[in-house]
Amino acid sequence: MEARGLGLVHVAGACREACDRTTADLAGRSEMAASRPIVYYGLYSDALGISAVYTDLDEVVAATDDDGAGAPYSICSSFASYEEALKFVRVTTVARAAGAGATAGVIALAPPVIKGSGVKRAHLVEKLSDQRLAMIDRCIAGQCGIEHDEGSTCCLGGCGRRLHITTCAQMGSGYAALGNFKCVSCRLAEMVVSGSVAEPSEEIERVVKRTMVLELNQGKETTAAGFADYTRLEERYAMGMGRILDGADLHLPRHNAECFKNFLTWMAIDAGRARSIESVMRMAGTMMAKLGLPDVTKIGSVKAHAKDLLEGICMEHETATTATPAMLKWCIETGIDERFKGAFVSKREKVQFLCEGVGGCRIGEVCGGGESHGVLANNLAFLEDPSVADPMARSVVELKIEHSKTGFSRTLNLAAVTGTSEIRVADAFMDYCKEAGFKMVTTVQAGVRVTRPDFWVVRVSLLGLDETGLIKLLRVLEKEKMPEVQQQLATTKSEARRRHIATGSESQQKKYINVAAGDSTNRKLNDLAGRLTALGYVAQLVDGPLLMSTTGGLRQTPKIMPYSTSSASAPTKELLTNAWLAGFVDGLSQDDDLDLPPGQKPKWSTHSLRRLADTVARRYRSETGVTEDQIDIYFGWNEKILLKAMQVHYASLSIKERMMLAKITGML
Repeated sequence: MEARGLGLVHVAGACREACDRTTADLAGRSEMAASRPIVYYGLYSDALGISAVYTDLDEVVAATDDDGAGAPYSICSSFASYEEALKFVRVTTVARAAGAGATAGVIALAPPVIKGSGVKRAHLVEKLSDQRLAMIDRCIAGQCGIEHDEGSTCCLGGCGRRLHITTCAQMGSGYAALGNFKCVSCRLAEMVVSGSVAEPSEEIERVVKRTMVLELNQGKETTAAGFADYTRLEERYAMGMGRILDGADLHLPRHNAECFKNFLTWMAIDAGRARSIESVMRMAGTMMAKLGLPDVTKIGSVKAHAKDLLEGICMEHETATTATPAMLKWCIETGIDERFKGAFVSKREKVQFLCEGVGGCRIGEVCGGGESHGVLANNLAFLEDPSVADPMARSVVELKIEHSKTGFSRTLNLAAVTGTSEIRVADAFMDYCKEAGFKMVTTVQAGVRVTRPDFWVVRVSLLGLDETGLIKLLRVLEKEKMPEVQQQLATTKSEARRRHIATGSESQQKKYINVAAGDSTNRKLNDLAGRLTALGYVAQLVDGPLLMSTTGGLRQTPKIMPYSTSSASAPTKELLTNAWLAGFVDGLSQDDDLDLPPGQKPKWSTHSLRRLADTVARRYRSETGVTEDQIDIYFGWNEKILLKAMQVHYASLSIKERMMLAKITGML
């Protein structure tokens, strides 16, 4: 045997000649193929991630092999150059986005977009509505029907007027604990020049009332809830120490440094709240500043005492265990469908997991759209740019977070298909949109095809409504002949009653109901909001939530109210636990990415998924070329420090540059 041509042949002449002929034939074919011009196939498809320029006809056939009745529209044409094929895809994209029969070159101008958070604007309108101001006025005047006792808050002006902050003002218990209430009369007395006999105008009174309400609920309601928790701790401490002193009066911790140091010692050792020392110090300092008291937490001896307690007790915060790519893939492809049999619920859970595990969202940025920081349906977009060579940036899912717990907005871009685990992110989002019944609208921006939901709701505020007012509102809705209202009526009634009596943290933001839903072409929604406004209610047409809650029972159906964070937490922990157990074979974990010491039990939570996205982003930094600051901005870490950088960052990014951000977590 000898080496000849492309292989080994016998030394015999016939074998050598046969090998030479074969080699020459292959060389001739290769030369012909090299001289043959490359054919470029421009393929457009309504399906996500398909539109692009191809050079292999087999790939085109594979991408369009679905020829069933419900198959997405697609069209393909061949060209001699890449530029011509790309132009064909772009022109077809624009034509499809414009719709059948649209005149080429004629673009309908959209109304001006109001920048900022629509949710926050809706909250402000509801907070300062006439019906709410009137309800507070009646309470201050003693006409609310509830006796003023120790449960009501005295005016800081010393006039003796009182207000039921939790019931009549419909605010959380934290605001009541803070007691930052000064009535309109006392405020006007400070504003009017001494000796003036003229009565203040209605306009001035209206402005002063609004200022009063805004100061009553200054700051975040979660912070106010912290004030209530701190106040309860103070009272618990003072009552306990008072008994020890045979009933002698005892100063509250807020009144001097010595009391506060003893309070910290009691809290860390006797009350079992050592892990809360740092947060209580922050909360107490903020509360003292708001009440105009000397901030004893800033005194050196107090800070030194707190430090000694923390070091002596040696307690560390237990962080959530980081989930792994294999766990997320198992949840998306197996676990969620096994856990939730209903199509809508299972598809919603997949979107929630992907928002956190790939998008890096906080759970509060995913759920609660319309009442907290949650994603709104119209802030979801599917972006496709066939001219991009990198498949990770060619098709992207984009989420706009209007605001977060730290107050800043940001944009998240998720690869349509992740690079390592090959999780089909875009398909999961689109499946949910179809199941939710969202109308999808396609436009073209800078050559990028943009497809997003068009989902709006009529939102009616419950602030300022007493029990009688709520009953009247429900009767008005019962008489509405509009199908969109009747379809939601049963849900509207139960949600309205539940939310009307809600108390506690962030309850004020939840005092509303969505009574009807539709797309932007449904003019009946505007008419409904107008009719309700004319009757004296606060009704607004606003963006609907992305993740919607469901009715109870075996046959769960979607409601037009947002999916809450409290409802999402328990299933998430359960699914992550099952995903972790699914990785075991013969008692040993086969998940190489699971960083858990032997024998230690994991602590799963929704934050486990966010930590996964962050871990992946930092692990593949060398491959993606992403910087630490880009990762911090994307995840919303250190937002106050990076505020200026974030503003410049997002303001200067074009849509194509935003699509490139998908590489930050795209290697998952």
